[in-house]
Parts: sequence; structure tokens; C-alpha cells
Amino acid sequence: RIAAGPLFSTRSLPQAFVTFSMAFASFVKAQVRLHRISADLGGAGFFSDAAAPNGNPTPGIVTRRPLLDRMLDVIADRIERGPLPGLARALEILRDRAPQFRDAPASIVHLDYHPQNVLVSGARVKAVIDWVNADCGDRHLDAATTAVILATSAMDHPFWMRANPLGNSLRRIFTGLYIPLYHAMAPMDLARFRYCQAVAAVMRLSTLGMMKTRGAESVGYRQASIAQVTPSVLRLLTRYATRKTGVATTV
Repeated sequence: RIAAGPLFSTRSLPQAFVTFSMAFASFVKAQVRLHRISADLGGAGFFSDAAAPNGNPTPGIVTRRPLLDRMLDVIADRIERGPLPGLARALEILRDRAPQFRDAPASIVHLDYHPQNVLVSGARVKAVIDWVNADCGDRHLDAATTAVILATSAMDHPFWMRANPLGNSLRRIFTGLYIPLYHAMAPMDLARFRYCQAVAAVMRLSTLGMMKTRGAESVGYRQASIAQVTPSVLRLLTRYATRKTGVATTV
């Protein structure tokens, strides 16, 4: 047991700002340290051949391939099974561009690294939780996933994290701090990062789409988590994915 709490507390807006401001640099630094751990395992990956990114069993998707390709395969599988035809054009564009960004050094990646999965005490990160999605691959995909979550996560409670002017301002601040700070600590290929933002957005949208059409269990979540897939979240994420891919997306 660890005497710490999440970086982003929802108890009160002042408390959230104090905690967030004190420990945000440590939050980013911890992720950078994770990405500096080599995960070059000869292409073997961490999981069995029946596993896919985000820990969701998907027969036929083999882990001895780059994380990018496996993520695109998961999206394609979900588009077919959902069905989620509103993501098909975005996937086509992402596949067309994939050869430019396929090869990358392998790092340990969390793939769900966000302020409620990082426990802090004061200005120090004490623990990172919820490793169910962990994999190895291009760190840009992990950083992009964090950026997508920061930019699009809306909550019905507290009211100041809803899709309203205050909540939208907070999301812009979070993302506006995260990207330049990560880049300062671990310089990125920005063209690769922008592409990975599109991949991460469509991946996340496919997850929420499957939760809506097939149930939360279809993508490895508990049924109660469907309550987090609100119209506001879907709207924010759809707009984000549309901007990053350049084509209309919908679930």
C-alpha cells in the first residue's frame, strides 16, 4: 500500500490544481524514464500470439510485428466486428501512411498513462497503476495516447471537467503543458508524433465504439465502465480524430 493519491484529484478544483501543478513535471519525467528502458526483445514482444494491444484477445493478430501494425489490425478487426463503418476511411488513410513510421526503437509503453493512473505524494510520483495495456513499441504511440486522453477526457462529475467552457479550457491546458514538456525531456520526431496522435485517437474511438455496440466486455473492460462513455466524450474524441486524420470519423 502506498501513501499517495492520483495526480488528478476530482474532489475540488483548487485541490486538483495544487496537486496537478506540483507533480505534473514528475508525471512527464516518469513516462520519459519508462520510455528509456529498452524493450528490444528481438521482435518477440511481451504477449502470446493470441494477444493484441490493450490486452484484448484477438485471434490472428501476431505480436511479432511492430506495435503500430498490431494497433491498426485491432482497429480493422473492430471496424468489422462492431461494425464501425464510420472509422473505415480513417483506417485506410492511416494504413497508407504506416510505412513511413513503422520502424522505430522499441520501448516499454503503458498505453493508458494519464493523471488518474499515476499516484503522487507532493511533487513526487510514487507509483504507476493499471498496466493491463502495457506493451513494447514506438514511444511516440504511448505519448500520443496520453495526449489524446488529456485532450478528450470529459466527466459528468465534477462539473468542471464536463464538455463546457471550463472543462474545455482545462483540457487545453493539460495538453498544452504535456506535449512541449515531454518533447523538451525526450525530443520527438514531430511528424511521427502527429501521425501517432491520429492512430491513438482512432484506436481509442474504436474502443469506445465497441463498448457502445458490443458491450464493455468486448474490449476487456467491466460492464460498469460503459458509464464513462458519455455523449460528451464521444463528441470530443470524434472531433479530435477527425482533425488528426483529416477525414470525418464517427461511431
